[in-house]
This record gives sequence, structure tokens and C-alpha cells, in this order.
Amino acid sequence: MKCQECSNCFVCSSMQDIQSNYEQYDREELLRRFACLHKLNDSLQVLIEDLPDTFFVTDGDGTILMVNKAYEKLSGTKREEIIGRNMRDYQGDVISRSSTLLVIKTGREATLEQIHYRTGRKSFTTSKPVWRNGKIMFIVSSNRDFNEITQLQVELEQEKMRASSYLQELQNIRSVLLEDHQIIANDKTTLAVLRRTKKAAMANIGVLLTGETGTGKSEFAKFIHRNSDRRDKPFLTIDCGAIAASLIESELFGYEKGAFTGARAEGHKGLLELGNGGTIFLDEVGELSLDMQVKLLRVLQEQEFYRVGGNKPIKMDVRFISATNGNLQKMVAEKTFREDLYYRLSSVPIHVPPLRERRADIVPLATHFLQVFNEKHGTSKRLSSHAYQQLKGYGWPGNIRELKNVLEEAVIMSDSSVIESSDILSYERLASVPQQGKSILLPEQTESFNMTEYMERIELHLYQDAYCKGGSVRKAAELLQVSASTYARRLKALENRYGESANTPADSCPRRN
Repeated sequence: MKCQECSNCFVCSSMQDIQSNYEQYDREELLRRFACLHKLNDSLQVLIEDLPDTFFVTDGDGTILMVNKAYEKLSGTKREEIIGRNMRDYQGDVISRSSTLLVIKTGREATLEQIHYRTGRKSFTTSKPVWRNGKIMFIVSSNRDFNEITQLQVELEQEKMRASSYLQELQNIRSVLLEDHQIIANDKTTLAVLRRTKKAAMANIGVLLTGETGTGKSEFAKFIHRNSDRRDKPFLTIDCGAIAASLIESELFGYEKGAFTGARAEGHKGLLELGNGGTIFLDEVGELSLDMQVKLLRVLQEQEFYRVGGNKPIKMDVRFISATNGNLQKMVAEKTFREDLYYRLSSVPIHVPPLRERRADIVPLATHFLQVFNEKHGTSKRLSSHAYQQLKGYGWPGNIRELKNVLEEAVIMSDSSVIESSDILSYERLASVPQQGKSILLPEQTESFNMTEYMERIELHLYQDAYCKGGSVRKAAELLQVSASTYARRLKALENRYGESANTPADSCPRRN
């Protein structure tokens, strides 16, 4: 490598070389060589000064020659007060021990633990000798802040714990997927419901599935059927809310020829007849009329039925699974749903939780749907980490069905192979994140957007909302599936960070009468 200022030397000659060859060089050559040496010195000064690690140089006798900004910060000293001092005086005054003096004593590289008295910080200090003509010319030292090392160790342990957590989550997902490929359950809440559902599946009794629209009640019904001794028999569904009341009877019971105008000449077998030995799923059972409720109750009691227009009883062996997004108990109290039918259908009631209460399911569900829609539309798109965070922070009033719709829209409409949070935010309802508490400005509403801050503010609102729902730190921690100490520590950190716009948990709750 040649210096741009001098074509006749390699980088530049040392001052010793210039001095030894002084007589051989003319004035112009000497000026060029001094210019190169000066330039090199300036470059080295800049590099050393901007090093993130400390740089500390003494001569062979331990006199301090040079330090950089990193060392000043670590030691709490200024270079003008220490340059020129000998390490023998420096040790015991500013630092506890000197690796430089150990090098002078042994002639070998030395590493030791050092305390900087002015800052109270600890460091591991390594000093190396630079030899020339059999003597130590310089001793170069560097420090590694002990606090930094400790932090790295903490971060490493956190990464190990996170990896262990992810592994456990993966095992949970795998265990469920092995049992049933239709239900993805990673959240503790969902796994508990699924275990209860499997127990109910093995008993030949009625099961009532409750929960909001879009939570996957139909998939739970199929799960029950597949895990029962009726798995090799038919599984038939009737949507009580989608079929006209006048047609439900003929759909369930069938009809004889000529039973009514428009009836098939050969008659028609109903679901009870077609599904004999299997399972009938009554979706939105709360929509049945009172008259139809009476007829269904008789079927459950007698295990037989009559076709519409028929007079011959038909024996049947059918298991009923029902589902509703309404409150059947309230309907019973209001006399719009028969109490005796309710108890017949709900031998085992199972509540399917909404997606906002099973947030650990969001990412695996999103990943699953993304794969489905990539195959459907011939794409190979993936979600960015920020997009995943956006999905996790949303309340999902439409539950799994809404998540599915959002992802399909993102796969179709996104211009890149990576679906970003902006693609998710384009969905009109996701623009209202978070769902409770104070609103948070979205990217298009702010001059500059910090995703970390945005997600942390969402997290803060979730923590405050959990307190409102639980009424105590312990209950809030249980809702969020974290320890009470973790909840309290994280909430305090978030409130301190965004104190100007954040309330205490109690203050953020709506007033209770």
C-alpha cells in the first residue's frame, strides 16, 4: 500500500528512519516524508479516538502516553490529568490494579480484573508489550466493561429462555396437530378447552358449544366426532340460523312423497336418517322456533322420529352436538328456549374462548392461514415481525374468521413478498388498535413512526386493561399468563417510559358503581 503523498516509500518511513537517513535526503523529500508521517499520525488518532473499546498506551517504564474517549468515560478521568503520570502513581489512586505494571514485571501479556474508583465500574483489562531491540518500547492496554459483559450474559440467558419457550410452544402445537389437524392450539386457555373437549368426545352424551361468532365452534364439533367411537359414521351439519323455520323440520326428519306442495315424488330422507349411527351438529341452535324445540326434545327422549307426512316411527341412533353464540340460559329465563331441551343438549357445556383471550394462538394460526392462502393463490409471501406484532395487538372482534379474512386480503393485495405491518394496517378495523383505553396514533397520523414505541404503548394498554378486568395485580397477571412480579415490573417500566400519556392501572379503569 503506497501513501498518496509519497511514491517512493511504503506507507511512510518512521521518524527513526528519517533521522538515520537525514543526510541522504534532500529538503523536498524530507518534507514529503514528514507529511506522510503527520498524515498517518492524524489517521491513527482519529481511529483510536473513535474506537468503542478503550485504548490506553504507556511507554516501557509505565508512563502514560495516550488514552481515548472510551477510556475517559470508563475511568471518569480526563486525559490532560493522567497523560505523563506513571502507572506506579496511578495504581491505588485511580485504579485498583495495573496490568501494565504486571507486564513490566513479567515481560508477558497480562489480564486482570480492575476497579475504576471514580466511576465504581469494573473491567477486565488486557495489556500487551511492544518490543523493539530487546526492550519493551510500549505497552498497549484495552478494557472490557464488566457491566457490559454481565449484560451480555443476561441477554444470553434471556435468549436461552426464549428459545426454550419457543421449543415448548412448538411441542404444544405439534402435540395438538398430531391429534387433530384442524385445530391449532398453542395458548394455555385453548389447550385446556381442547383437553376438556377430548374427554367429552369419548362419552356418548350431548355437548353444547358456546362462544362468539368466528371462534371455530364447528371445528370443535368435528374434533368431538373424530375423537369419538362414531368417527367412522356420518358427520352432518344443519345451520339453524340459515334455514327457514318452515324447512328445518323437513331437513331434519325428511318427508314422505306428496307431503306438501313441491315435495319430491319419491320422498326425502332427512339428516336424522342419513346420519344414523353418526353425529348431527346443530349450529346456532338458539335460532330454533319453540315448536321445533318441542319436536327435537321428543326425538332426544324417544330416540325415534316421524317423517313429515308420515305415520311410521323411525328408530335412530344419533349423537347431537349443538352450538350457539347466544346466551341460552338467558333465553331460558326469558321463555324463548325450553329449559328441558337446554339440559338435554348441554350435558357437557364447552365454552370456546374468543381469539383475544387466546393470543398465543394468533401467530401459529396466522402462519397456518398464510400457508393455505399461498397455496391457494400461487404465492410465497411471508409476514414481517412487525406485521406479526400488529396481528397480536389487535382485539379480533371477528375472531378466527376475521383473522383469516385479513390474511387472505394481505396475500392478495400486498405488492411485496414480505407482508409488512402497513399492509395489515390497511385493513380498516385494524386501524383501531388498541381496542380499549386511550387511542394510539397510527403511522399515517404521526410525523415519524417508531414501531417499538407503538407496540410498547399497545402492551401498556393491554396491561392496564388486564388490571381493569382482574381487579388486582395477581388476577391481571393470570389473564396475561405471566407471573405477578413480571407483570408489576413490566407495567412500572412502561408507565415510567410513557408517563406523560399513561395512567395508573386503577385510574385507567372505568368507574364501577
